[in-house]
Amino acid sequence: MEIGVLKNVLARVTAENKLLKFVVVIIALSNVYFGSLAYRALQEKKVVLYPVGYCGKTVVGDRKPDPAYVLQMSRFVFDSLLTFTPSSIRKQYEAVLAVFAPQSYEKYKKAFERYIDDVIVSKISSVFFIDRLEHMPKKNLVRASGRRVIFYADQPIETKSITFAFTYRYHYGEFRILEYGKFSSVQKRILSPEEEEKEEKKGGSK
Repeated sequence: MEIGVLKNVLARVTAENKLLKFVVVIIALSNVYFGSLAYRALQEKKVVLYPVGYCGKTVVGDRKPDPAYVLQMSRFVFDSLLTFTPSSIRKQYEAVLAVFAPQSYEKYKKAFERYIDDVIVSKISSVFFIDRLEHMPKKNLVRASGRRVIFYADQPIETKSITFAFTYRYHYGEFRILEYGKFSSVQKRILSPEEEEKEEKKGGSK
């Protein structure tokens, strides 16, 4: 009897050990699987950029941004870069510069710094009234047409109709500006900072 009981105990223990090993293997495999998912999530995480004062809901997708989100970002970009005073321009331009793509950052940083210095020295202010805001999703381009008024000592010294535009890249909530500047209706493209400077010099020499 004792031998039979011992055999039964050994058989039960062996079965339990097999079950325990099976459970351990399953747990280990699940840990590996979920660990790999967590690693991929960390590797692919993106920062969703929101303009100051944005209160709406945003759907974060792969390659197609929410139109309302693009509209808010566009107003943030154009308002910050085109409506300013000598005391506010640096902070506003730095805020927008943070949204530029790495490959465009240095070029526009240098151009912005030159423009900021000119504004502070000349003590001019600018106000841009948007009449039309166009979003072209297929081209990843946004255009703002309107009237720009330049002030000196609180007096308007120049008013003209003009169009500015920027192109962007969007991926999983990451919104980055690639190009920005005046939009040439003749050439149907955004002028580079260098082209804008040449155009302004020609205008000033007339």
